[in-house]
Amino acid sequence: MRSRFLPICLVALSAATAMPAAASAANVFGILSAPMRMIRHLAVHGPYYHRHHGRPRVASHAVRGAGAAAAAGALTATYWPGAFDDVFGYALAPSGDNGFWSHGAGDLVAATLKPAAPRDGSTTGAAGTAGDCNNAAAATREADDIYKRIADRVTPTPAQRGAFDDLHAALTKASQRIDGGCPASFAKAAPPERLKAIADRLSDMRQAVLIVRTPFEAAYRTLTPKQKEALNGAPAAPACGADMAAAQGWPGDAIAQAVQPNEDQQAGLEALRITTLGMTQSVAASCPDNPPRTALARLDAAGDRLNAMIYAARVIDRSLANVYMSLTNEQKAKFQTLRRSARRDAQSAEAR
Repeated sequence: MRSRFLPICLVALSAATAMPAAASAANVFGILSAPMRMIRHLAVHGPYYHRHHGRPRVASHAVRGAGAAAAAGALTATYWPGAFDDVFGYALAPSGDNGFWSHGAGDLVAATLKPAAPRDGSTTGAAGTAGDCNNAAAATREADDIYKRIADRVTPTPAQRGAFDDLHAALTKASQRIDGGCPASFAKAAPPERLKAIADRLSDMRQAVLIVRTPFEAAYRTLTPKQKEALNGAPAAPACGADMAAAQGWPGDAIAQAVQPNEDQQAGLEALRITTLGMTQSVAASCPDNPPRTALARLDAAGDRLNAMIYAARVIDRSLANVYMSLTNEQKAKFQTLRRSARRDAQSAEAR
């Protein structure tokens, strides 16, 4: 499964760039649907929400209503503030609800529009995020928490201690890699810059997975069958239905109404819509057919998902940049005023 997303993405990109601007959505689906796997998990987990890092976990159904509005503003400080815990908490030490699979194509579509301000008036978008940026102590705490959850499950023996010390060090390095940068505020960035910042952060997350992969496999191999069973736990099905919902929610009408594009610009916007649709399908195809049964398989599945999102973000960013460069200064200013509606996001979440 890990190697399948790249050919899919290439097909999607070629379709997006080769087709006339006036091509219909039906034609796009006809071209893209043959080589792509459609979403199997249609029970939507909820919109792409940003869990407030450091707060207790709660069941997803409890946050769909009240939490959706806050989620709409979570990009104002940094993209995916709880990234380390979501990736490695999901893969290596799952505990209750986890936000990893709620991130996907919807994040990329949402980045096109200016994030709505959180209803509580805060500017960070997630508790503690701004203060933890490039904070080595915070990164160490994150790594210590994940390591403790792993160790509590398997209780390493003295003979296993060396491998687990290496894993602990790798987790710390991975956390520092993810949180080492301080991206500019999404609220002030132009749409192409928001997508670039997302792709850069996803790349750091992917590198973090690579940092941990080998030490974790080495530690995993030292475990007894009973320890592996305790660590692996019961497989949970990833909920990725929101990926396709994101494509259906492309804000083409809102963009057209705001910028009043001319004929050439309209063609560029149509190409952007087609590209986004194809990349949304490729991200959806990275969702596993079946729940990964081991911690190592979950880590690989997370890496696959990040790969697909990085590629999609880069491709959409190029198409969006072409559109944005074609706009006049007045049109760009109007484009920048477009915001996602926190109220609409909350209502959409409650409907699901």
